Amino acid sequence: MTFETIAQRVGLSRPATRTRAQRLLTSGALRIVAIVHPTVKGLTAIAHASIRVDGPARPVAHSIAELAEGPPSSR
Repeated sequence: MTFETIAQRVGLSRPATRTRAQRLLTSGALRIVAIVHPTVKGLTAIAHASIRVDGPARPVAHSIAELAEGPPSSR
């Protein structure tokens, strides 16, 4: 979605919308995440899995991300 589209929806100018979005990104309050469509990588199936861990999740996410199948993971 473009800043112009967001600006129209929220009733601000495009520059004001961009400035506010940049502040949110810089502060960490907003994060933009994109995932490549599986067919781009030659994959023909899609799955979603949630994993609950006891303790820190980051080491688990790193281990999953290192798998040969390389699934996208959010940490």
